Amino acid sequence: MAEQLRDTPVPHLVNWLQKWSYDLISHKYLGELRYNPDHQAALAATAAQVDALAAMRFHRDVVRLQRIVNHPLNARLFIERLLIECAELVHPPVA
Repeated sequence: MAEQLRDTPVPHLVNWLQKWSYDLISHKYLGELRYNPDHQAALAATAAQVDALAAMRFHRDVVRLQRIVNHPLNARLFIERLLIECAELVHPPVA
């Protein structure tokens, strides 16, 4: 997936993940979506399977990344890190 997103500007990707994670948490707790109402079914299914605390941590981390989004040393590694964290949120590793 990182290869498919390679030409996507990093700030756009971080912005999208921030809105996606916000909607995920909002749907989990309130049943409402703010940014992606056209993806309600997918967000509802994802919200049902994610851990709420893990989703909030992911969202917090994405918000923090906004500070350095225009200055990643290696954009591809930055994107891969985000995608790995997102995948782990949706499919947590078995301990």
